[in-house]
Parts: sequence; C-alpha cells; structure tokens
Amino acid sequence: MNYILDFFILLILGLLAYQDFRFRQISVAGIVALSCFVIFRRLSAIPLKELEHQFLLNTLFVVVQLSLLALYYLIRNKNLKGLYTGGIGLGDILFFVILCIAFPSSRFVLYFLIGLVLSLISYGSYMLVRKNANKHTPLAGLLAFFWIVQIVYTYVFNCKL
Repeated sequence: MNYILDFFILLILGLLAYQDFRFRQISVAGIVALSCFVIFRRLSAIPLKELEHQFLLNTLFVVVQLSLLALYYLIRNKNLKGLYTGGIGLGDILFFVILCIAFPSSRFVLYFLIGLVLSLISYGSYMLVRKNANKHTPLAGLLAFFWIVQIVYTYVFNCKL
C-alpha cells in the first residue's frame, strides 16, 4: 500500500516542481491531492494522536522561522511588503504545511533546514550562471525536488534519510 501512495506522492511532487520551476506558482489541486496522499501515508505508519503532535511541533518550528523572516523584513524595509510580494508566496507556505504533516519532527527540522540551504545555494548558483534568470526562487519546487530525491534514495538504497 505504501508503494502505491509513494508513487502518487512522487507524481504530484514532480508536477508541483515542474509548475513552480516553469510558472513560479503551484496549483491548488496539486496541493490538495498531495495533502491527501501524505495524510494517508502517515496514518498508515503512526496513530492520529502522534501525527497531530508531530504536526503541531513542526508547525511551531515553521511559524518561528517565518516570524524571524518577518522580523528581518520589518527591520530591513520598515514594513512587510517585500515579504509577500517578492519574498515568499502562498504556495510556499502551503507546501510548508504539507511538509509539517509528511515528516516526523526530528527528520522535518533536518529536511527543512537542509532544503532551505540547498535551495539558496542551488538557485543562487543558477542565477550567477544565467544573468537574466527570474529573481523569484521556486522554493516549493526545489523542496519538492529534494523530497523526490529523498524518496527515491530511500527505495534505491533501502534506508531512510
């Protein structure tokens, strides 16, 4: 059963990554579908109470991160305008919510931080090579790509990252 759920999760992640790379936005239908498959996948592995607890811890971590980012924008720009117009999009935030559901807390913190750092490095390098590159980082797309790599690695090498 988990193989089937993982297959559909991979398909949807690929679709969301493509959409974000190509159009700098992701579809609501993709977010909803991914949410459903991820919830089913997690509930097949752990009880609902444990999932709720992990989700709340992960969400708290993301809220702290976003609060620090908002504070940075307030200090730097004297307002939050740049945070939502050019910084982080609604699709990114919705993708963060799915990530909060998808991973146990200890793995979530590692995945989230490493994913953000790799996103910054990879897209920053891309912008250096392509001078006319879009200035908006496809954060949800990059995190989806890294998640695909993690799932494939898990199946190929039969171990969890």
